[in-house]
Amino acid sequence: MRKTLPLLSICLLLLTISSCKKAEYSNALIGVWYMDKFTENGSDRTDFFNTNFPNYSVTFNKDHSFSEHTTILGLEINVSGTWKIKGITDKLVLKTTLPTSSTRSFDMKKLTATEFYGKLVQSANNQEYFLKR
Repeated sequence: MRKTLPLLSICLLLLTISSCKKAEYSNALIGVWYMDKFTENGSDRTDFFNTNFPNYSVTFNKDHSFSEHTTILGLEINVSGTWKIKGITDKLVLKTTLPTSSTRSFDMKKLTATEFYGKLVQSANNQEYFLKR
């Protein structure tokens, strides 16, 4: 019993810290973000991204919904779904519901009030997103 109590206390402390961190990240993420830099396999592909997805923005809402907007060939494209921060490894998971269902997961490398840097997990091409407000 004496050995179990300290271990349980440590686990509860780690869970509390993890929950606080998720809440801080959630609050920092809420709002509208724009592409600042995009890399693929270590190469700067920002111009490519901006040419193919002009006026790109993503909005994260407090109710854990998100929406992405861009214009392609003069047509406005809107994608929406839900977001969550998962696990103690700081993964941002986007689950798209419209227009089609899909899931993307990002390793969050940096998140502040004005900067987000995430690496797309499923990408064979090592894609990294640098967003700013």
